[in-house]
Amino acid sequence: MKTKITILLFFILPLWSVKAQFSPFESGKTVTANFGSFSSGAIFKDGFNIGIKATFSFTNGVYIAPEIFYFPNLRGNDYFHTGVTAGYNFIHTEKSRLHGGILINRITRSPNTQNAGPNGSLGFNFGYEYTISTWGVYIGAWINRQFRTDTAPRENNYWRTSLFLEIGVKIF
Repeated sequence: MKTKITILLFFILPLWSVKAQFSPFESGKTVTANFGSFSSGAIFKDGFNIGIKATFSFTNGVYIAPEIFYFPNLRGNDYFHTGVTAGYNFIHTEKSRLHGGILINRITRSPNTQNAGPNGSLGFNFGYEYTISTWGVYIGAWINRQFRTDTAPRENNYWRTSLFLEIGVKIF
């Protein structure tokens, strides 16, 4: 365990110093905001799904990102969650953002299912965004790992890893 923590710190601490050197806040901003639309990588296996989120980043590196996600007809039932992620921007420049945080979601499913909810999930995520145009359009990807409680009755809760792709625009 100590080895894993040491390795993690070895990679994170240098990123922290890079963030301090290259910050979009040098222009006098106190907060930046992004608005994006995202989709789970499951779109290729289970069909259409979409989410929207707003990310607010502050001068101290902290960010907060509320989101709404909808997955119609996921294995025959609709899936919907609202949630928020709070975390830290390890790198935050005019062109790129590397971030990680803790997330919490409220999950509901179609009313006709045994696990309709509301249920919850708690986990963490890690992602990267890159600005691709002078208009502030960015693309991003992130992965999360969540402990989920939206199982059918008498089944065990479980951990799930998910990959998401995002496109959005910097608002300010």
